[in-house]
Amino acid sequence: MKILPDGSTEVEPIDNCMRYHQYEQIYMYERAHIKENVMPEASCPARLLSPIFKVLAEPNRLSILCALGTECRPVTDIIRATELPQTNVSFHLRILREAGLVRAERRGSFVYYCLPDPDLLGILESLQAWVGAHTPLLSPDEDVDGSTSSLDRRTRSCG
Repeated sequence: MKILPDGSTEVEPIDNCMRYHQYEQIYMYERAHIKENVMPEASCPARLLSPIFKVLAEPNRLSILCALGTECRPVTDIIRATELPQTNVSFHLRILREAGLVRAERRGSFVYYCLPDPDLLGILESLQAWVGAHTPLLSPDEDVDGSTSSLDRRTRSCG
């Protein structure tokens, strides 16, 4: 910056080479700083978790998991608990089974479905609590029009 005789200031022109050098330094600094605060790609769970989250994105599948609880149940009990049609429950159970989120056990002529690990229910409850604590809602139970919000209905599925 240059001060003129009348007291005003004038910005001295910077040649393009100097400007490029300054931008390059800033870019390299920011890039190095970003790498420090980012999870390494090798340990990022995106590839592992995204297929599971796709399966869990369907509210009926979450209802089925919650209806199972920690016990093995026949399809008729799941139908009664979720109030879904039998074909719908069977369709979702197949997807959950293929994703490894439920396991099937044959007992005589009946097939019972169970969670492969009871920790799964705890994970869902923890995720529900996290969503409830970090999602801004207008009120805990109501949407703008006074009805229960779809997010609230979904977060209450296991609780």
